[in-house]
Amino acid sequence: MSAYLDLARLHAPLLIVIAPFVAASIAFACPWPRLSWVTAMVGALLTATLAFDLAARLLLGDGAWIFPAEGVGLKIDGVGVFASALIVVAAVFGLAAAGARLNDFDKRAVSAAMTLALCMPAGWLGALAAGDLLGVFVAVEVAWLASVGLLSLGAERASLSGALRMLGAGGVGAAVFLCGAGLLYRSVGSIQLDAIASANIMTPDAAALGAGLMLVGVALKAGVAPLHEWMGAAFSRASPIAGIVLGAVGVVGALAVIVRLAAYIIPAPTIGEGVSIALAALGGASVIVGSLQAVGATNLRRLAAYAGAAQAGCILLCVALGSPAGFAAALVQLTAFAAAALALFGGAAAGGV
Repeated sequence: MSAYLDLARLHAPLLIVIAPFVAASIAFACPWPRLSWVTAMVGALLTATLAFDLAARLLLGDGAWIFPAEGVGLKIDGVGVFASALIVVAAVFGLAAAGARLNDFDKRAVSAAMTLALCMPAGWLGALAAGDLLGVFVAVEVAWLASVGLLSLGAERASLSGALRMLGAGGVGAAVFLCGAGLLYRSVGSIQLDAIASANIMTPDAAALGAGLMLVGVALKAGVAPLHEWMGAAFSRASPIAGIVLGAVGVVGALAVIVRLAAYIIPAPTIGEGVSIALAALGGASVIVGSLQAVGATNLRRLAAYAGAAQAGCILLCVALGSPAGFAAALVQLTAFAAAALALFGGAAAGGV
């Protein structure tokens, strides 16, 4: 038994990404709603165990761990490992809450809802482990489409309207990200994240623009103001469970990807300063706009969404510092964000308001 455990720990980075997808496929095949939920919970708990063990070994240990090549481009770093553990914990709490609100979905849709609720964190986990820009893009889009699907499964017809709003915004974000990745590739000559900081960039203006567009593309999915036009329609019309999972897993996952990308981009000597200034400006705008909208919100889930936009601005301001202390502060703020989202959206679901 110990040999199998050691083997699982050796391949933990890959297992953390694929375990939720495997559990999602089993949950989708379950004929009974309660069994589908149990399967999803087991998959999330197993993933959380692997994520916490990996985080403990890399962040609390000596960090001298070598993982085998898995045939896919994985890159293990401190930001990704920490954020992965945080996302899985949020997913576990969200799925636990779903067990009491399965009636929010049609019985025939429960299996699909549990599947999408697992595919969403799996996508963000993949983006946090990807070693190149293409892997980040594909994983982010998987998570976003799963979010759209989960929102559309709500019992109210208005949920579909919110899902369509998300789908349109996500398409814009994907196009912006791809344009930015293309510009950065032309300037750096590689799509590997490791190559950005050490590359001899001959066209720094194009590279900075590309990096900025990539971050904007993900910031749109994180609901950073003023790029959060989809949030009010999506969260106010989401089912209680979709609201919890979207707020505590989806938004946190997108913000974590921004922090991780910035950790590779800002150290680049020719483009880092410009990216930091842009992040600071966007973060400041998000704090102001999100706070003003939260004050005027009359819907509790809208209030939580706009307050999240303000909190996201604080995270971007921390990242804009570009120092190890700034990134550490961003991760602490991200943890507080996840806890607040679980409390606000969970309270709204429990109170039925």
